[in-house]
Amino acid sequence: KEYYEYLVNLNTGTSYKDIPSLKQAVHSRMAKDLTEAARYLNEDPALAYQAADYRFSLTDPEAILADLEAQCQEDFPPIGDYECHIKAVPKALESILSPAFYLTVPIDRPQDNSIYINNGSTDAAQQLYTTMAHEGYPGHMYQTQYFTAQDVCNLRKLLDFTSYIEGWATYVEY
Repeated sequence: KEYYEYLVNLNTGTSYKDIPSLKQAVHSRMAKDLTEAARYLNEDPALAYQAADYRFSLTDPEAILADLEAQCQEDFPPIGDYECHIKAVPKALESILSPAFYLTVPIDRPQDNSIYINNGSTDAAQQLYTTMAHEGYPGHMYQTQYFTAQDVCNLRKLLDFTSYIEGWATYVEY
């Protein structure tokens, strides 16, 4: 039990004393978020229909990435020159891979970024805009490029902290 609690703390980046404390924190946050959503819906019930029927006008991944980058100029520092290649997940792997993912760049080629889109995913096209925000700008790609530009020790570039990486991408969506 202690080992698995250690793994939870290690992989979530939390310091809760035990699993029940972590669960309570998650439940409290969910209740707060649901209360806030209910407040908005009480003020304007049409929001539920608008949210359910909303479609982004951009559907091309490169155009989406450019749009997201332009929107981020006001809130995020520029990351300089970079390349981002949008690639399709091979058909043979579509059934086992997520709807999209950012492929971490080699340490000696930080400007070469790739985002893979799983066209076999049932929701890939419908959620492409938000997926590109999560994977690209201001998500994982931006985070990686920004971090690399900070002139940190190369050892830090090799270490993997899932909660930090996913936490960043989730945080910037809000």
